[in-house]
Amino acid sequence: MPRLNQFTFYIESFHHVRNGISLPSTEDIQKTFIDFPNNNIVSYVDVFPYIERNQCHIYSYPSLTRYYTDVSNSFPGGLFEHVRAVSLFDVRPFEHEFFLRIQKSFPFMEELSLDNCTAQNRKQSYRSNSDNRNLSLIKYKIKALDILF
Repeated sequence: MPRLNQFTFYIESFHHVRNGISLPSTEDIQKTFIDFPNNNIVSYVDVFPYIERNQCHIYSYPSLTRYYTDVSNSFPGGLFEHVRAVSLFDVRPFEHEFFLRIQKSFPFMEELSLDNCTAQNRKQSYRSNSDNRNLSLIKYKIKALDILF
C-alpha cells in the first residue's frame, strides 16, 4: 500500500481472560502504526481482572463513526462530532470529571447507555479536582438513556 495516504478506521476488541493472557500495552499498539505518519492514531487498553475481560480501542482521529461503544475511564477524550450513540462501561466508578469529559467529547450525542455498578467515590459534596467550586451539574441533550447495573 505505498500509495495509501490516509487510513481511517475504528477497531474495538474484547478478550475473555482465564489464564493470564493479556493484550499489548497502549504503547505497543501505538508502535505498530509508526508507518502511518499522516494519521493520528489513538489507542487505549483496559484490563478488568475481576470479570476476566480485557478490551482495546484503536482508531484514527478524527473519527467519522456514529457510534462509540464501551467507553471506559481510560478514554483519553477528544472531539467526536459525528458520534450520536455512546455506551459507557467500566468496573471502576465513573466520577464527575469523567462525565464532563464525555459531555465535551460527544457534543451531538443522542443516545447514552451506562453499564456500571460501582458507586462514585466523590459525591456532589466533594470539590472538583480542577477548581475549588462544588461539582457542577452536567447536562446532556439526549433522546434516549439506558442504565444497566
